Order: sequence, then structure tokens, then C-alpha cells
Amino acid sequence: MKKLVLSLLVGASSFAAYAGGFQVVLQGVRQTSMGNVATAVPDAASMFFNPGAVAMLEGNVVSAGVSPIISRVSYLESEPYYSEAKTDNPVSLPFYLYAAFGFGPENANGVKRLKAGVGVFTPFGSTVKWEDGWAKQSYLRELSLRAIYIQPTVSFMLSDYIGIGAGLDVVVGSIDLKRGIPDPTTGNFAEVKFSGTTETALGYNLGLFVKSPDGFSFGLNYRSKVTSEVKNGDVTFDLTGTSQTFQQNANLQDTKFSSSLPLPAVLTLGFAYSNDKLTVATDLRYTQWSDYKELKFEFQDPIAGATRSVSKRKYKDALTLGIGAEYGVTDALKARIGAYYDFTPVPQGYMTAETPDANALGLTAGLGYSLGKLNINAGFLFVNKEKRSQLAASDANTISGTFKTQAYIPSFGVSYNF
Repeated sequence: MKKLVLSLLVGASSFAAYAGGFQVVLQGVRQTSMGNVATAVPDAASMFFNPGAVAMLEGNVVSAGVSPIISRVSYLESEPYYSEAKTDNPVSLPFYLYAAFGFGPENANGVKRLKAGVGVFTPFGSTVKWEDGWAKQSYLRELSLRAIYIQPTVSFMLSDYIGIGAGLDVVVGSIDLKRGIPDPTTGNFAEVKFSGTTETALGYNLGLFVKSPDGFSFGLNYRSKVTSEVKNGDVTFDLTGTSQTFQQNANLQDTKFSSSLPLPAVLTLGFAYSNDKLTVATDLRYTQWSDYKELKFEFQDPIAGATRSVSKRKYKDALTLGIGAEYGVTDALKARIGAYYDFTPVPQGYMTAETPDANALGLTAGLGYSLGKLNINAGFLFVNKEKRSQLAASDANTISGTFKTQAYIPSFGVSYNF
């Protein structure tokens, strides 16, 4: 019994892996529609993708959008016992909100050189809920993880062709995780729940944008790592339906927990070409997942004799390559298309029920329509992760079997320029 409970607790610490393997890059509907490329294309969403490009905006802008994630993970185990299951995930709602305003001196075209504003967005976080009664519920029943970034930003036009910018990231979040604990005497499951809010954490975002008179542009963006900490989170147990023998021997008691989660640094390089009708762009994103080597999980009071646990992750740095295009069908209507390929940071042997991650192909499309100062955007992203099998577990929380993940993500946004 003690071994079973300790294994459960070590596994529970891996909730952070879900954020690592599921980075959420949905911070602009226009950008999502173009294969998530944005570093060299000035837009209100440049506040996230490249604050150096914000200075190139002609006026003030307010922009908002949402991208509902409809996802499904399938699981198949063939050895030693055949079982299969699917997730029954609720729709999660990553969102963004930007506001940028011009100040100070103007260039020859009447564009103010200094821009300042704020962005609010959710680059990490999602929800996983496995169907009721699945055989591996001791690994996970349900997970909800959110990280919200609030970013005051300044951007300055050094010349008509060069912009620089910086933002301060203020990060808050929350975690709720549920797992089952099998009672061998009844066949029923107890439940353990981990819940808490993160301490306010700080990071930064830097950007450089350079363009040429003939339509070519270059962008460079660096977003720093943020260490997000949970202190005095709650560990609670529901033993309903379990036997007295199990309750007496398991030594499960409600307590507090603390842990930390690295949200990795990201470096992105982008190129673009634009003329009166067409914009073509590409981004190369390098995410430093290797900072996520392990996750320590500490308990205020002993559970089954343990006051801490360590879960190995050993993530590796990973690349994402995207390409996209926007074409002006009319002066008001724009059509967009794109694709990206995302290499997984999760090594073989370290997939979990929270992070059954694999290399992924994203296909995107969308439309934008201008009504004077008001712009309306809609897009769609289809994510197809490769089927991936794991035959041997290398950690207390990893799981053998075959996983397949797909996601369908419509997106809707509006912006107002003035």
C-alpha cells in the first residue's frame, strides 16, 4: 500500500508537464490563420509576438480574440491487458486582449514614434479529462491548468525602418488535478485532488523589427523563462466507497503542497515580404524546454510516510517551423493560409496521461474583413499529432501504450484602429 500511494504522489507532481508539452500559441487570429507566423509582420498582436514591431503601427489600436480548443486524445494498451479510452475534454478558451497608443514625436509620415500599451494573454494552459471508468485513472482523471500573462509594453521607432520594444510579463495561474487511488479490497477508487493558485511571477519580452523600402522585413523576439510557484496548495482525499481496511492502512491525510513549474524561454526569428496585395512570412521558434529536467513536490505533512517526491522529465529543446500567406482579395477582404510543424520536447519514455505528446502538424486558414476602422477576423487551426507508442515506463508517472491526439481550433477576433 505504501508503495502504491508513493507512486501516486510522484505522478501527481507531473501536472506541469502538461503545460510544457502543450504550449498554446493562439495570441492572434490573423497570426493563427497564417501558420502562427508573426515575428516580422506588424500587428496589434506584435505585443506578444514581437514588441519591436508595435512601434510600426500607424495609429492606436485595441484588439481582442478567443480560440476555443476542441481536442481529443485516444489511448490503446495491448499488453499485458487490452484496454482503450478517450478523453472527454471540456472546451478550453485561450484569449487575448491588446491595447496600444502612440505618444511623443512623429516621423515624416505623421506616425508617432513611441507606442505604449498592455497585453493580456494565455500562452500556457489547457484542460484534460479522461472518460469515466478508464483503466488508468490512477495516472490521471482530470487536469485544469492556466497561466495568464499581463504584459505592459513600450516600443520605439528608431527610424522609419527599425523598431525596438520590451514588455514586462506578470504571470498568475492556477492548477486543479484529480487522480484515482484503487482500493484492492472493493475494486472502487478513492480520489486525490491537488488544487492551488500560483504566486505572482515576473519575466520579460524583447523584440527587434527591421524592414526595407522594397517590402522585406525581419523580426527577432525573445521571451524569458518564468518560474511559476505554487505555495500552500491543497491536497484533499475523497475515500467514499472504499473499505475501512483501506482507509486505515493507506494513511491518506489532507495537507498542503508546494511546487514550482518552469515556463520555458522562447527565441523566435522571422522573415516576411509584403506588397500591395500579398504578404508571405515564415517563423522559426526555438523553445528551451531543457530547463524542465524534474519537478519537486513537497508536502507540509507526511503522506504514507513521505514529505516530498521528485518526478523526472528530462525535456529537450525543440523547434517549430511555420509558414503563411495573406492575400488581399479586395480592399476590404483578406484570405489567409498557413502551416507549421512542431517537434515534441517530450523524450521517449516520458509520455504521461497529462502529456502524451508527439511531433505535430498544424494546418491553418482564415479570413479578415475591414469595416473602416473595425477589423473582423476568423480562422481555423487543425492540429494532428503523430501516433506515438511507449513500451516501457521510465518514471513513476509515465504510461505504456499508444496515444493519438487531434485538436480543432476555430478562432474569432476584432480590432479597432483609431
